Amino acid sequence: MKVIKNEAGYSLIEAIIVIVILGVLGVIVATPLIETGIGWQQVSSRKNVMQLARLGMDKMVRELRNMQKVAGNSPNLSINSTANCISFTTVENQNLTFNLNGTVLEECSACDCGAIVAPDNLAVNVSNFTVSCYDAANTAVACNTVTTVRRVLLQLSVSENGESANLDSEVSLRNLLGV
Repeated sequence: MKVIKNEAGYSLIEAIIVIVILGVLGVIVATPLIETGIGWQQVSSRKNVMQLARLGMDKMVRELRNMQKVAGNSPNLSINSTANCISFTTVENQNLTFNLNGTVLEECSACDCGAIVAPDNLAVNVSNFTVSCYDAANTAVACNTVTTVRRVLLQLSVSENGESANLDSEVSLRNLLGV
C-alpha cells in the first residue's frame, strides 16, 4: 500500500469561508431581484384598481351623456336621486340607476333609487361614490331638483390590496339629446 504524503485538500475553515462568501454574494444579488418583484406586484395591483374604477366611471359617463330631456329642456332625472344614487332615462327610453350598495357600485335597468331590484355589479371594492349636481350658474343643487340640473359630477374611489384609485368625472347636460 502506498502512503501519500503531503495530501492537498480543503480544511473546514476554508470551506466555511467559501460558504460565507457565497452567502453574502447571494444576498447582494437577490436583494434587487426581490425588490423588483415587489415593485412589479405593486404596479400591477395599482393598474388593476385603476382599470376597475375606470371601467365603472366610463360606463356611467357614457350613459349620462345619453340622457333624455323632458319639457323645458330639463334632464329626465328621477326625483329619488341622492348623493349616492342617480336614476335617469336615456334617449332609448331605458331607465338606468347607478347606486352604491355597501362596497359595490350597482347598475340597474328599469329601477329607481327608491327601488333597486336585480342590479348588475358595475364596480366592486368601492369605498366612495358621490353624485353632485349643479345648475346653470354652477351652484350646487340637490340632484332631485330636476328642472335646474345642468351638470353632474361623479366621484368614485376604489380600493383593493392596499391600493386605491380616485376618479372624478364631470358630465355637462347642456346639450341634452331630445326625444
